[in-house]
Amino acid sequence: MEKNMKRQRGFSLIELLVAMTVTLIIAAATLSLFSYALNVNAVGSQLSNINGNLRSALNLVARDLLQAGQGIPTGGVALPTGTGCQNINRPVYTGTAQFPYGCPNASTFPNMPAVIPGNAMGPNVISIPALSWMPETTAHNTDMITVVYQDNNLVTNLVPATLAANYLTTITASQLTFSNAVPISGSTVSNPAVPGDVFLVYGGGLYRYVVATAVSGQVVTIASGDSFNLNQQGTAASGTISDMPAQGVTFGATCNPAVNLTGCVATAQRVLFITYFLDNATVVNGQTVPRLMRQVGMNAPVSVAEVIEDIEFSFDYVNGTAPVNNVVTTPAGLTDNQIRKVNIYMAARSDTVLTQSRNYIRSNMATQVDVRSLAFVNRYQ
Repeated sequence: MEKNMKRQRGFSLIELLVAMTVTLIIAAATLSLFSYALNVNAVGSQLSNINGNLRSALNLVARDLLQAGQGIPTGGVALPTGTGCQNINRPVYTGTAQFPYGCPNASTFPNMPAVIPGNAMGPNVISIPALSWMPETTAHNTDMITVVYQDNNLVTNLVPATLAANYLTTITASQLTFSNAVPISGSTVSNPAVPGDVFLVYGGGLYRYVVATAVSGQVVTIASGDSFNLNQQGTAASGTISDMPAQGVTFGATCNPAVNLTGCVATAQRVLFITYFLDNATVVNGQTVPRLMRQVGMNAPVSVAEVIEDIEFSFDYVNGTAPVNNVVTTPAGLTDNQIRKVNIYMAARSDTVLTQSRNYIRSNMATQVDVRSLAFVNRYQ
């Protein structure tokens, strides 16, 4: 019996240590592989989120650019100029700036174009400004852009049923009265006119911008002091609706388009000023979350894409002889009405830093958008 018990002894200490070492090695390898799989999954998830944001942002900007100039006369719209004129306000990521057209540059840029560059007018969002994949490898402010086109959610210059002109029943230097053929306010209108809306008034062969300061029924008041500073008909020498009487538009006369078109010579259509820029003021859990903002007119901007940390625009111009390509500011001798293509570059980063590298994942995309002809230029001559 004693002899059999000796044969049933356990592992020796050396054998136990060897077994534990092998087990720990296998466990470490398994944990390392599991950690690697988690990191790969995190990278894939973050990249998918980044590229989704980039595609969404690019598609939205491209969609607005494709509509730029719709319903806007070729060559742009004249702005207030001459004695008494004031600069037109432009929305930017903080506060307002001024458009470089009209009053400040009446001789060279008298008209508001449908595509308006904004080189380096946005904030410097990028947390690591010197990266090899960026077009610019030094710290720089991001760009912004403004596009203008007809608001097809409220067509007021045509009667939808007949597509005939929907003439204003009365026009004065301070009010526009729309015919009842197209309701512009009230509970039955899905996208009614509101104060702050921009209208493009046409009459006597002239186009002029005005801004609604009040809306009551079918009457839109266009008093001075609007957010854009477009209503300068009482002060500016020219470039306002006060130019229209000299071209056959009688102020104060009342017409009834349904009965007699006599005196009905002016129409007005709501247009959209859409501005894109980046926001660097939003902080979540102690870190800045850059966002692409879309602002309609002077209304509050809305976030349309997260973690976009760089946006840059360049432009191709046509002048009838030799095209000027990939420039960020208006070339000498040309105007922004001659923009024929917009080149868009965007960069984005992950929501959070990766646990392993302690860095953000970054990606970027670029595209080009051909815009409709905005200028009186024969590009094929």
